[in-house]
Amino acid sequence: SCSAARTFAGALERERLPQAIELAKRARANGWQVLLFSETSSEDLFRRETEDPGTYQQLDEAMGGQLSKIIPPFPDVFDKLRAEFGEQIGDFSGRGNSMAERERAKGDFLSGETPMLYTTYAAGGIGVSLHDADYPDRGIKGGDKPRVTIYLGPPYSGVLLEQAMGRPWRFGVKSDVHAVFLATDSEPDVRLMQQKVGPRMRALRASVLGERDSLASAMSSYTDDESVRARQESLAYL
Repeated sequence: SCSAARTFAGALERERLPQAIELAKRARANGWQVLLFSETSSEDLFRRETEDPGTYQQLDEAMGGQLSKIIPPFPDVFDKLRAEFGEQIGDFSGRGNSMAERERAKGDFLSGETPMLYTTYAAGGIGVSLHDADYPDRGIKGGDKPRVTIYLGPPYSGVLLEQAMGRPWRFGVKSDVHAVFLATDSEPDVRLMQQKVGPRMRALRASVLGERDSLASAMSSYTDDESVRARQESLAYL
């Protein structure tokens, strides 16, 4: 089901946070602006402060609270990122901040005042621009803010894939853009990377690294941490 897939994706994303943080630090050290995308933002799937109960809340109530006992709260992605980067990172995810706060975070990122931004794949709907370009209405001149976009996992929806890739990289981009999709060697991730993400990137005339390797077979041949990290970097989709 969609709910089960999102739960699985959210759990995997939290495991990738340390790698994403290290990549973000390296990118910042080299002068790149950093966008970090995740599937979900909330740390508690069952107690969101909304007028209408969500799917997870309804299921949990129908099961007498057993579902929330099985699935523990996820670590909050933005809290982890803010602990590492402080005021360097803004929040466009809609995880509780108002629309005005989100727009302010977006504007600060586009202008370069805040060099990092956290968001979710679906935040803001279709057509959100997070790429380096001229924004005359905001008084922003583009051309000097190259982007590294870090996706905590390959999107499990074609629409979300298009949205996630299109936000930093579209017509009018003035600076280089690197897109890094973090993935496991699980069959669903490997299939998505090889059959969906890679071909879509090539269709956009991007340079794609790692497309000839089977992630599962490549990763299974390594045991020490240093070699694993080196191999992961060589398999990254850029």
